[in-house]
Amino acid sequence: MPLRLLSSSRERISFQCFLTPEAVPGGYVALSHVWGDREPSFEEIRSLADGGATFDDSGVSPKIRQCRRLAKDLEIPWFWSDAPCIDQRNNTELSEAISSMYHWYSKAAVCIAHLPDVPGDDTDIRNPDSAFRTSAYFKRGWTLQELIAPRRVVFVAEDWSILGDKSELADLLEEITGIDADVLRFRLRVSDVNVARRLSWASGRKTRRVEDEAYCLMGLFNIHMSIRYGEGHEAFERLQRKILKADCDHTLLAWGGAREIQLALPPGQMCESGAPSHCVTTLFAPSPAAFSGSRSLTSICIEDFVALMEEWGAVTLNGDSELLPRIVLSDHYGLECNLPVIGIGGSLLAAVLACKDESGSLLALPLQVQGSGKLAVYGICCCEPQPPRSGVGLGNHTPRLIRLDYASLETESSHATTRPFQTGHQTATTTRCARPMICYMRFHILKGPSLCPARIFLPLSPITPFNRWASYTPQQSLKMFAGGGVRSRINRLLRKIRHQAPHPTVTLRAVRWLRSVARGLMGYIRCLLA
Repeated sequence: MPLRLLSSSRERISFQCFLTPEAVPGGYVALSHVWGDREPSFEEIRSLADGGATFDDSGVSPKIRQCRRLAKDLEIPWFWSDAPCIDQRNNTELSEAISSMYHWYSKAAVCIAHLPDVPGDDTDIRNPDSAFRTSAYFKRGWTLQELIAPRRVVFVAEDWSILGDKSELADLLEEITGIDADVLRFRLRVSDVNVARRLSWASGRKTRRVEDEAYCLMGLFNIHMSIRYGEGHEAFERLQRKILKADCDHTLLAWGGAREIQLALPPGQMCESGAPSHCVTTLFAPSPAAFSGSRSLTSICIEDFVALMEEWGAVTLNGDSELLPRIVLSDHYGLECNLPVIGIGGSLLAAVLACKDESGSLLALPLQVQGSGKLAVYGICCCEPQPPRSGVGLGNHTPRLIRLDYASLETESSHATTRPFQTGHQTATTTRCARPMICYMRFHILKGPSLCPARIFLPLSPITPFNRWASYTPQQSLKMFAGGGVRSRINRLLRKIRHQAPHPTVTLRAVRWLRSVARGLMGYIRCLLA
């Protein structure tokens, strides 16, 4: 999308569009600010420009006037502000602008961050009681990317006096926002920070619209997705699916609190206090606030994770790529995972994630069996909130994760061998499922707390398990599995034969052959459904 800029070198208000930020001669200044109750729109500024108004006109807001002044003082010929430079009545332009916002800020020569609630006489901004620390600027969702993306950010007070530079204040900004100082100083790339840590930066920030909780984070993950105002919290779920597709970082699933448990508990218990284990939680986080306690999580590369699991007594993978730990999107409804699993008593299992907390303990998702036989499914279960104990918890959340360490497994191994975990079936084939929060699992039952690679299907939200393919006819199954591709190829081949065949008999034989191929495909699908 072209970048629309205002000229700072001319007295009269004038717009000019550039194809890319790199094509702007002399660079441009970008304004980062907290929206007030009344912001100038593109239509208002354009009508002033068409009427030949200058920046001193009473219809020009103080923000635009002061931003133009600072750009002129810096000898930068252009400046940009979101409100007057984006036509928000044009949905296509608004959607493209939101997707391009991070890139535009990253290419700005200077970003001016206006803090309207910080007085100009606040000279000691490092003071614990300073207005700078409590500014609303650091609590808004959109200002997160505006703080990280530009290489140079200059903070200005309410009266537009300069407070300091981002690189100089990086340590203070880390205390306020949680963003790593090395990221702010461009010594560490944003992409090198794990997913949960990046999402924790946004955990304490608010947006005017629910959907903006996700849209304001697209640039941090280099994600592009359609803008759909009105979808509510579904936007953040879509963002997480996009992130998982681009970067298989297990910390994305490690949100919420964690606690230590005893292995080999009776069915229906998950911790010493007897909290029910069937309390099901969602797979993806409902909002960035769920990651407020995830800042200290550390990702583990797959090679190190496999080696660690072998040390813990996991089955040797023998280089089998099908059994390597992975989490991928299966379809719109869920995930397909290869993860090591440990029995934690009764029908409970724990799927171990390739990440650890600040104590160095691995984190695992507790899985609760529901049903038996081919319809045995697993949902992610959690404990009800309980009084805090020493050494327990990653935050003020309902405990959703299990904290595992090698010493605890060794201590409990003699116990656990007397009560192998129950799965409802010994071998369950991996099954596609159209409903969230259930999982189909195929794995070998091992003795004791030994780990085994398991193939898990984790959908998104709790429902009664069922096989969505069971009610389909063979023809419907062919349509679902082939996606219409087989039929379209057959039809194209038939049309080609009819046009090129020298005799009708040849066409008839070809049609019969193609029909036999279709019957064979449907028979194969019927066998899969049996």
